[in-house]
Amino acid sequence: MTTPIVLTLQRHALDNQFPITELLRMAYAAAVKLNLSDFQEWAGRELNGYGKNEVPDYRSVKGNLRAFNQFRGWIPVQMPDNEWDRTVSTYNNGQSIAEVEQLASANGTITVDFPVERALLLQEIFNFDGEFRIFIGHAAMENILSAVRNRILEWALQLESDGILGDGISFSREEKEKAKVSGNIHIGNFQGVLGDVSESTVTQNLNLTVSQGDFDQLADVLRSHKVPFDDIAELKTAIEEDGYVDGKSGLGKKVSGWIGKMTVKACDGSWNMAIATAANVLGTAVNGYYGIGV
Repeated sequence: MTTPIVLTLQRHALDNQFPITELLRMAYAAAVKLNLSDFQEWAGRELNGYGKNEVPDYRSVKGNLRAFNQFRGWIPVQMPDNEWDRTVSTYNNGQSIAEVEQLASANGTITVDFPVERALLLQEIFNFDGEFRIFIGHAAMENILSAVRNRILEWALQLESDGILGDGISFSREEKEKAKVSGNIHIGNFQGVLGDVSESTVTQNLNLTVSQGDFDQLADVLRSHKVPFDDIAELKTAIEEDGYVDGKSGLGKKVSGWIGKMTVKACDGSWNMAIATAANVLGTAVNGYYGIGV
């Protein structure tokens, strides 16, 4: 007698040695045959990569931010606070599950490069012209694989609970009808999402003209880009506390910290501004105030 595909899925999901890519293909086939479009879409993205689509929360990977020093190599970066560390050092992995498997089993260090806009913003914030990367442990990749395996197991167990097993790799008309009306066997019940992995586009031709030393003009530019009044007031205090700043030596500590805080707000959505546009606005406007690059 042929083993039902749902029981086969359960058995392989419980076996950590069974390749996750093969398990996903089986789950994808079952979802297609049952016409479960949301699970089919999820499994397809896991197999092929997420591209510009949102990634599930289990693919949000926390690493360690490091900068390259020509004398000491890759050195840890001291973060202003935990929120800033979490935002900058978190990587939303949208790779195919096969690529994740390869990373998990490979030797050596896993590193992630920043898009150009974010790299330039980090250089501005930390007053450092070198390269930044996120260093990630292999365990983070293993956690992604484990999360996918667990979700397939949960899904297969729920199918069985709803009386859907299959005959080999086929399902009866009755089982397909059960799958259609059941509200318990959709992938939406097993996962959340964390944000878009697509790259933001830098907004061009922004009106960012700020005369050196003219805070009112700087404030007007920031207000026009939806920076809240309290944050602008905080920037003014930071400028006063930093005192005189030589443009050649970069920004002061307080102002750099303020830019870091605003970057976090752009990343988490509390400042309604795309991260790439935020980099342009903050960097150009504040540099204009200090006469940097003029």
